[in-house]
Amino acid sequence: MGRWSEEWEIKYESFQPAEIIMDSIAIQRNMKIAEIGAGNGRFAVKVAKRVGDSGCVYANDIDMRAILFMKNRIRKEGIKNMAVKKGCVVDPKLPDDYFDKIYVINSYSHFNDPVLLLSNVRRSLKRNGELIIIEYSPDKMKGGFGHTTSKTKIVSDAEKAGYYLVSMKDFLQFDNIYIFKVKSTIKL
Repeated sequence: MGRWSEEWEIKYESFQPAEIIMDSIAIQRNMKIAEIGAGNGRFAVKVAKRVGDSGCVYANDIDMRAILFMKNRIRKEGIKNMAVKKGCVVDPKLPDDYFDKIYVINSYSHFNDPVLLLSNVRRSLKRNGELIIIEYSPDKMKGGFGHTTSKTKIVSDAEKAGYYLVSMKDFLQFDNIYIFKVKSTIKL
């Protein structure tokens, strides 16, 4: 049961229920959304269905295997409102001023330079857009699987990258959800 299998997706859906997460981060029809570190596209394809034909999703990754898998997946599943984009380690290479929300699910601990990556993401958010980080919590994963990142590190990195924390949700079994907005750049 590898991360490319239906069984793997069912297992993750049991503790990261997509519909509940999308409700909690207010993903709605017609939105433009991006996922950084989309992997096999498990969550992105669900988001694409939620935003509908007049919305769009960019599924981003740096791994060519993931890119090819997702391209094949959207072709097979007939998903027309999802684009698969290859980024680089510190820049997802997303369009500027385009997205209502950009999210990361369980990829944060793999980032080589999260501050630089989040700084580069900032320009892709619309004026009132949100950055959402869903990451395993070390407080919830004692002796468990997966990589974790502390709240302190995520919030500190995001602040250094030009964001402020709007809210944190801790209802998931293993993860916390952090919602950020871009700090104002008004000069006096």
